[in-house]
Amino acid sequence: MTKTSASSFLIAILFSAGAHAEAPAGASSSAAAPTYTLTLTVEGVRTAEGEIMAQLLKADDTTGTAPPLLGIRAPAIAGVTALSFTGLEAGDYAVRVFHDEDSDGEMKTNAFGMPKEGFAFSNRAKARFGPPDFNDMKVSVSADTATSAVMAY
Repeated sequence: MTKTSASSFLIAILFSAGAHAEAPAGASSSAAAPTYTLTLTVEGVRTAEGEIMAQLLKADDTTGTAPPLLGIRAPAIAGVTALSFTGLEAGDYAVRVFHDEDSDGEMKTNAFGMPKEGFAFSNRAKARFGPPDFNDMKVSVSADTATSAVMAY
């Protein structure tokens, strides 16, 4: 497998695993902590078929990872589709998105593991030989915040 196809396979695996992730067990929010909304505008949606699925990631400083915090979906709207994550505490987040054109809950890939359905990342981050680094996708939330992503097919 070439480096490019291996990276594409990795992208497909990341979107397939945990596309329906929910808040982790034991997660709680402080009643006193203010919460905010992160709105993601997904541009370049090629068709109104299926759904746009998005995973919200939050950096875990103790492990150096960015596990999925929760997932949402919305009907695809050709051109631009907007999604909102509500009830977020202040912090750094990232969003990864895919266009589930056949609404089966899985990203389709070709024989080489390259995505056959569209994908995108917050902060307009680009995939280069694999998914972008968290810092490239990062959106700092300390008030209601908006970011955008551009679909790649």
